[in-house]
Amino acid sequence: MASFFTAMAAGPVLISQGRGAAGFTLQAAAIIAVSVFYVTHRVRSGTSPRMRSAPREIKHAYRWCFVAFAGSAVVSVAVWMLLGWQFGLSAIFVTTLVMTWAYERVVYPRAVQQVRDRLA
Repeated sequence: MASFFTAMAAGPVLISQGRGAAGFTLQAAAIIAVSVFYVTHRVRSGTSPRMRSAPREIKHAYRWCFVAFAGSAVVSVAVWMLLGWQFGLSAIFVTTLVMTWAYERVVYPRAVQQVRDRLA
């Protein structure tokens, strides 16, 4: 996810610097990579998550993820505005990487364990 968001932000920068082909190629590659990941995940799991029927603990983890992505965007935009696009792209990558790691390694596993404990 960190690479995806960084590529999506870097594309317009490259385009504005006269490197349109590189910018569009970078964004297209990012979109294709995320699409392949999503389809592969869906084939492996047999379904896509549906939040309406998800347990409340999983809904809470998804809300945390949404808020964390929003916070990552706010921090990255602030860094971009204060220090320039080079630092802004770095901030996008680092904040999204940290947020994704925390979600996948801490927040979601904890939510799953809470569901298991509640249903046991």
